[in-house]
Amino acid sequence: MLTVIYYLSHIQYMVDLMLPFLLQNHYNYHQGLQIRVGNQKRLIKELDFNICKSLSKFAFNFNY
Repeated sequence: MLTVIYYLSHIQYMVDLMLPFLLQNHYNYHQGLQIRVGNQKRLIKELDFNICKSLSKFAFNFNY
């Protein structure tokens, strides 16, 4: 029982530690969405390009 309480308090501590960062990222994400509402297609193309670039980089690192 004591170990369960210890783990729960540890999880609470981690959540308290990480929550500001997560909320800040969430806020930045929504601001970015609002800014890019008009440029949605361009954003999707950029995302596809970045995904392809990172995949090819991963494949290159995997082969060599």
